[in-house]
Amino acid sequence: ILPPFAVYKNPIDLTGSADTRMYVESMKILMEDENVHGVVLIALHHPPLISFDLPEKIAEVIRNYDKPVVACDVGEAEMSKAFRKKFDSHNIPAYPSPERASRAMYALVKYGEYRCKVLEYE
Repeated sequence: ILPPFAVYKNPIDLTGSADTRMYVESMKILMEDENVHGVVLIALHHPPLISFDLPEKIAEVIRNYDKPVVACDVGEAEMSKAFRKKFDSHNIPAYPSPERASRAMYALVKYGEYRCKVLEYE
């Protein structure tokens, strides 16, 4: 799926040559992996490689899994805003910076830990 020069460890870097198919297929693999507990997806939209329906395709993949996914599309360009809005419309929180997306994932992890503790006491 990925080119030989891609980074295959955490964080996975699909590289600037990534297309929609690479994002979707990589997300399928990550969702299936029992060692992956959540994904921060940084979508770099560079037409024509990345199609405008990427958020819908990602939402379709993650629908059947119980793992948190947080998206990031960097910047305030119209395309970035449109991608974030589309991710949000599919219940995938989307942020304008990797730092904010990472903080959101951290908050989800902490909330999950809290819920586990509460459920232990019930």
